[in-house]
Amino acid sequence: MDMAKIRRKAAADRTGTRHRKDESTKAAAGDLVGSAADEGDTRTERSGCSGHEMQAATGDDTVAGGPPPPVMELLCFRLGPETYAFHLRDIQEIAHLPAVAPVPGTPHYVSGVCSLRGKMVPVVDLKARLNITAPHPEGSGTARHAKLIIVKGPKGPIGARADAVVGVRRLPEAGLAPPPAHIEADAARMISGVVISEETFVTIINVEEALAFTMTR
Repeated sequence: MDMAKIRRKAAADRTGTRHRKDESTKAAAGDLVGSAADEGDTRTERSGCSGHEMQAATGDDTVAGGPPPPVMELLCFRLGPETYAFHLRDIQEIAHLPAVAPVPGTPHYVSGVCSLRGKMVPVVDLKARLNITAPHPEGSGTARHAKLIIVKGPKGPIGARADAVVGVRRLPEAGLAPPPAHIEADAARMISGVVISEETFVTIINVEEALAFTMTR
């Protein structure tokens, strides 16, 4: 499974579709970023559209003054040169990338465990999980931008390593498209959908599938 090829094909399938742009405003995301809030690259933002802009973006014929179309809140981040996202409801917090200790018997995409305020948290390498091999456009020196996104897992928090956190985006649900139909089942199950934000192609990750793993003995 090559996520870069999948993204390129999905973008081609959407050629001719009108891009929806959201105007970003600063969000009160201090409860997410924690100790990382003092760094510019972890600042979160929320985008908003006027009623007319939202109506035009979604093709909604609702008369002015009617209920606004539903929106989704996404935490966007970078893996290599591409932008991915988790639904904000799945996020517990964002932390600096800590020291990670390897654990025998875990899949190749599990880096190990780290200590988060005294609690052991498994860390998943999303680039390895999604088979992303493309380098970051800034080269390999991205350690200072890397962050650990703590996701609410079914058995407790799980850390997901990201090359950089972009911010929070509020986008119309009408702009969400399903994964391309031609991709393999293993790839499709880890993708909730795709959307365009500020002319950037964003892949939304299915938390339950992408971060699931089983220990072996």
